[in-house]
Amino acid sequence: MKKFDNNKKTGIIFGAVIAALVLSGVLIAGLLIESGRIRKFKVDVFVLCNESDICVAKGPDGTVKVHQGNLPAIYNILQKSHGKTKAETKEPSNSISLEFKCHDEQWTMTIDEIDSDVLRIGLSGPKEKEMYFTNKGAYGEYAQAVSLKGYNTPNKAIGR
Repeated sequence: MKKFDNNKKTGIIFGAVIAALVLSGVLIAGLLIESGRIRKFKVDVFVLCNESDICVAKGPDGTVKVHQGNLPAIYNILQKSHGKTKAETKEPSNSISLEFKCHDEQWTMTIDEIDSDVLRIGLSGPKEKEMYFTNKGAYGEYAQAVSLKGYNTPNKAIGR
């Protein structure tokens, strides 16, 4: 068995430490970039939920005009969700669609329940964005916010 001299051992250890630092830096940079994307997405949803002139949703009770008192609830449900980095390509089991008119722009927000753990929320309009979030019962809360009962205030049915 061959012995390593101290210079070779020091070089190997130094190389391993440098590699670990570089890998840690790349991981931290990736997390910061993803965190920024989630923050920008949540800001767009905040603006839609707080400054929209009208919101019409297609949910469990058909098409409803969402009461202004329920729009902040939609943002608050999103705010307590955590982003997921893994994109799911499965078909959604349930879906809700919200159409906003905000600052003379048309936006559509789709909330898809992929499974009991994952929600896919997409925004389309002047910007196209799609993010994945933890579910943990949030889909049921979104469904309640766009139902006739509403989350805070009853919504009005359209076309019945």
